[in-house]
Amino acid sequence: MSYPLTRTRRSQAGSDGFTLLELSIAMGIFSILAMLIMYTLNGFVTLQNQTLNRFYATSSAQNIIDQLSKDIRTAITPTGIAGQSTPFVSASPTSLTFYANLGGTSPTEIHAYATPLPGSSSCPCQFHEDVYQNGAWTPRVDGGYVVGLDVFSYFTAPTPSQPQPALITIPSTGTTNQTTLSQVAEIGINISTAINPQSPLTTVNSLIEIRNVAFDPTPTS
Repeated sequence: MSYPLTRTRRSQAGSDGFTLLELSIAMGIFSILAMLIMYTLNGFVTLQNQTLNRFYATSSAQNIIDQLSKDIRTAITPTGIAGQSTPFVSASPTSLTFYANLGGTSPTEIHAYATPLPGSSSCPCQFHEDVYQNGAWTPRVDGGYVVGLDVFSYFTAPTPSQPQPALITIPSTGTTNQTTLSQVAEIGINISTAINPQSPLTTVNSLIEIRNVAFDPTPTS
């Protein structure tokens, strides 16, 4: 008579809880699931951060190019300055100094350039645009990080025999030669920027047509 009772007690004991092996297996499964969930969430957060950084970097680069393009399109040859027969004072792959019509009684001198961060001799760099007003240089644009110093390229005007603008060779040290600068009809701008040196880079470029004309503030009738 004790056998059925014994079997009933074992059955009841087995239904009261889990064995140590079963608990270990369950904990292992839950740990794996938790790791997979955390890995997936971390991937989503990383992707979101990269997307936001690219968006901010693109906006920064586009703002730089928009402002610089607007100013270059108003590039104008000043009158009364000895030896100045073009809008450009100097040009190099890293910097450009020129006169622009910003709406005054005389052209405004603008200096756009990429330079290494303070205390460094190499990139990451920052892009700046300064204007010369009231006897001093004043910041106009302070851009974000750029990956390289070579921001500018220079091209001749297209002709019937050469419909594509030709690249003008400008030395890395730059030139102030007015004969060379008089050939410049289009300027290429290439900005590769990031929110910080560790963020992914975003590159924005533009080709800007300029006018080589003498400045005359007097309206024509």
